Amino acid sequence: AQGDAKNNPAVNFMLAHQSQGRAQVAATDKLCRMFLNAEMQCARCHDHPFDARLTQETYWETAAFLTQMRKVKTPSGWAIVDRDDFGTDGKSIDEADLFYTANRNGSVAYARFPGSDEPAIQSGRVKDVNRRVKLAEAVVDSEQFAASVTEQLWKRVFGTGFIRPSGMSRKGTNPSHRELLDGLAREFRQSGFDVKKSLRWILRSSAFEREERKRTDPLIARQGSDAFSSFMDLRSAPRPELG
Repeated sequence: AQGDAKNNPAVNFMLAHQSQGRAQVAATDKLCRMFLNAEMQCARCHDHPFDARLTQETYWETAAFLTQMRKVKTPSGWAIVDRDDFGTDGKSIDEADLFYTANRNGSVAYARFPGSDEPAIQSGRVKDVNRRVKLAEAVVDSEQFAASVTEQLWKRVFGTGFIRPSGMSRKGTNPSHRELLDGLAREFRQSGFDVKKSLRWILRSSAFEREERKRTDPLIARQGSDAFSSFMDLRSAPRPELG
C-alpha cells in the first residue's frame, strides 16, 4: 500500500484503518484479523485471555511494523507514504513505541513478528529497513496466511467458515473440517496465492452444487452450516468482509 488512493485498493484498505498521524492500532487489528485469522486487539492493554502466545508485548511488537506509515493529504486526495519513525518521544530515531501494561508501567516494543525468533527491528529509518515490507514478507511466509484467506473465501461462498466464532485465536480451537481447510490452504499457497483459482475450486465443489438451504432450515438452525451439505441463503445475511 503505497502512494495515492485513487485506483489503488491496497492504499484504500490501509486508509480505512489509519488515522491521520501515527495511530496504527486499528490497522494492526484489521491486518491480524484478515491475514492471520487472529483477534489480537484484546492484547492491546493486557495479555490475551485465551491464548498465552499473544502477550501485550507481542501486540505492540506487531504494531511497531506500521509506525513508519503515514496518512497524508495530497492535491488529489489522500495517500499512504513511509517516513522515518522517531519513536514515542519524537526525538530518538531508534526509540521504540511506548505502551502501558495493565498496572500502568511504561514499556517499549520493537518490531518483531509473532512467534518469530528473528532479532527485533530497532532502526526507525526507512533507508535502513522498511518495516511494512518486512511485515508483508513475514505474513505471506506464515502458516496462518493461506489458511486465513481460504477461510474467508469459503465463508464468502457458504455463509459460514470452518472456525467459529470467526477469527478467534483461542488456544485449542480446531477447524470443523481441518483436512479440507488444510488441503485448500496448501493448494492456495502452491498456486501462488491465486484467489480466483481458489474460488473456482470452491464453486465447483459438490457442496456448492447442491440446492440452497434457507437459514430457517431446522438443521442449519441447530448445527450452523449442516456440515456444509449445501450453501445457505445469503440474501438476508450480512456480507463477510474481504481485504
